[in-house]
Amino acid sequence: MNRRDLVRSGVAGAGGLIVLGRLAQPVEAALVATDDELAYANFGLAAELLLDDFWVRTGAAGVFAGAWAGEQAAGVRAAREHVGALSDLLSSAGQTAAVAEDFSFSWPAGAFARRSAAAKIGGEIARAAAGAYLSAVAAVSTQSYRVLYGALAASLSQQIAVLSRASGRRGIGNSFPASLELEPASVALDRYFG
Repeated sequence: MNRRDLVRSGVAGAGGLIVLGRLAQPVEAALVATDDELAYANFGLAAELLLDDFWVRTGAAGVFAGAWAGEQAAGVRAAREHVGALSDLLSSAGQTAAVAEDFSFSWPAGAFARRSAAAKIGGEIARAAAGAYLSAVAAVSTQSYRVLYGALAASLSQQIAVLSRASGRRGIGNSFPASLELEPASVALDRYFG
């Protein structure tokens, strides 16, 4: 599946539930959601599947071993919970949610050779996704979607702080992270989708 087509896709359907950790948020009827609103979910799902692959590869490479192992495991868990929530949103809207097998992730040579190199890449992915989620909070009209995108942005902010520290920088960076429209966020992640 072409990631760009996935990001731009969106069709209306029925309502359902989005599960965020232990909380269930009702999804408003998708009939009120626009294609543009659902495009954020498609982009987010692709980005979260990429982040899941990233965190799994860091574990396999052992770059987040020792004191960092808990952070790596939390990254996997968060990415998978995000994938589940976004998949539920899309399914409740009558769409078929993408799965990892729909993509061919492409990682630069040496991406997982050192913790600092991996953390730099992970931070780039997380910042693009968080920026799109911040944009979604302002752009979408469906209240439950805004709540979800806000929660996703907050979770990714935690990951960005961990990845920043792992790359040798401060954990707390920009006080006001930039929001990104879908196109620039998509462009920022293009190189990771083969």
